[in-house]
Amino acid sequence: ASTGRNYNLYVKAINNAGLEVVAPASTVKWDTTKPAATAVLPANNSYGKTLPSVTGVASDAGAAASGVAGTQIQIKRDDNICWSGAAWSANCLTETSWLGAVAGTPWTKATQLPLANNTPGGLEDGRQYDISARAFDFATNTQTVTTANIFRYDVSSPTVANVLPLHATRYNALPTISGTAEDIAPGLFNVTFPQVRIHDILLNQYWVDGTGWVTSAFPGFPDLWNVALDSTPTGGVFTWRYDASLVTWPDRDNGLRVEAKALDAAGNYQTASSTFSFDATRPVSVVTYPPFDGLSYSSMTALFGTSSDISSPILDVKVKMWYLSGAATYYWSPAPPHWALVDPGFASINGAAGPVATVNPWTYNSAQ
Repeated sequence: ASTGRNYNLYVKAINNAGLEVVAPASTVKWDTTKPAATAVLPANNSYGKTLPSVTGVASDAGAAASGVAGTQIQIKRDDNICWSGAAWSANCLTETSWLGAVAGTPWTKATQLPLANNTPGGLEDGRQYDISARAFDFATNTQTVTTANIFRYDVSSPTVANVLPLHATRYNALPTISGTAEDIAPGLFNVTFPQVRIHDILLNQYWVDGTGWVTSAFPGFPDLWNVALDSTPTGGVFTWRYDASLVTWPDRDNGLRVEAKALDAAGNYQTASSTFSFDATRPVSVVTYPPFDGLSYSSMTALFGTSSDISSPILDVKVKMWYLSGAATYYWSPAPPHWALVDPGFASINGAAGPVATVNPWTYNSAQ
């Protein structure tokens, strides 16, 4: 007999009286071609933290194929022990390593699977599992050549840290946000591109690449993350960067927050947060005494003025005085002889520092 052909069988009965009858024909499908099944999910070389089911497809080739009767799966651990449906105890070369069959195509196997509980009796963090599928048809042909999908169970979250901006730090420019990340053992596999979320706390707005600052009316608010430039396909610490050169940073006193999220291919993640200040506006300092330019004085005991800044405390106010005598310029110095041809630079005014968003008075006299 040749596979793929239908054979018709006739039976004729004859008795002693010479009477005979021919029974209706019976058709026999001759099928020696093995069917084929393939696991689709989990995908090959994938990572996951759950295993609710295994899905795939099956087929039986040939014009007169008997059809797929069922599909079985085998789950082999990285120590070459197979899952029996209840425990890691099956010899992978025996029939007991193949779980109960499911019918149809596409097919789904959702029973007898090991629990994703990170214990020796189920799926364990960081371990590799080979998932194979085989089909059998109604002619009892069973697939013998199989290809396994490699699945790695991973419930270890990667770590992430912000390097720039640092928490509780003040900046006047921030073209790049950066940090470090790594996937940790035992699921030490990979880290996808970290994500960055930028929050203006005062206005409750978030920065979206290509759009700018958005409010609560924006779709997805506030779960709005921008993708960093770097990732790693392996374990180990690496540096990630986010190009913040287009971010229009507002002046804020401890009112901006950057969050970084590191994810791995299994969907595990961890976040880090930095709350910081930004101030790109120069402080203001004015002289209030003498009150006008160009006035003449016979004596002056002190200079008076104020300073202020809308988003940063005043750290210092400095003064510089000079006069011209012919072609020479004489500069003031707090140290005797006070007036000299050498420029000492600006001199700090004692007690001039002051809080943010406040008009801070200062006084400078010869005692300083």
